[in-house]
Amino acid sequence: MKNFKVGDKCYITENAKVGLGLPDGVEYIIKDILQEDVEFKIVLNANEFGKDWVQFFRAEELISVD
Repeated sequence: MKNFKVGDKCYITENAKVGLGLPDGVEYIIKDILQEDVEFKIVLNANEFGKDWVQFFRAEELISVD
C-alpha cells in the first residue's frame, strides 16, 4: 500500500464511490491526514465539488495517481 501524503492526487475505489454515491472519473486531492485514532484518517477534496467539500476515507479506499 502506498504511503499517501498531503497534496497527493488519487482516485477512490469503486466500492467507496458507490457507497457514497460519488461519480466516476473524479480526481481527488489529499487535503489532510488526521493523527487521531479514527478509522477514516484521510481527508479528500475534489475541485468538481467546490473548494469547501471534503470527505473522509481509509487508505485502502484510495488508488494513487501515477
